[in-house]
Amino acid sequence: MGNCFNNVKDISRGTTIGVGDVKIHTVEHILAAITGMGIDNIIIEVDSNEPPVADGSSLPFFNALKEAGINIQGEPREYFEITEPVHICHNDMYIVMIPDNEFKISFTVSY
Repeated sequence: MGNCFNNVKDISRGTTIGVGDVKIHTVEHILAAITGMGIDNIIIEVDSNEPPVADGSSLPFFNALKEAGINIQGEPREYFEITEPVHICHNDMYIVMIPDNEFKISFTVSY
């Protein structure tokens, strides 16, 4: 499993991912639906520079994925485990990940 953080190109007012010159904007809602459903191996084809906005939530993506169905694969999963503190900084944006025995997220946004 490669370092998928390298595919994040911008996080100002939305999430942009990309590889090389190809960038897809505003992917946070579809990524939330995928993650919430426990999907960790998916191919999504996009013919625009961003997924449809729909109602502005993850629900339309959740419903589309649910309708399409999920196939359970027999391959073992690869996990990203935080074993030491990780600090990522880009301009005035920061994220700090600290290993802990429980999952918790705290964040502050200041525009």
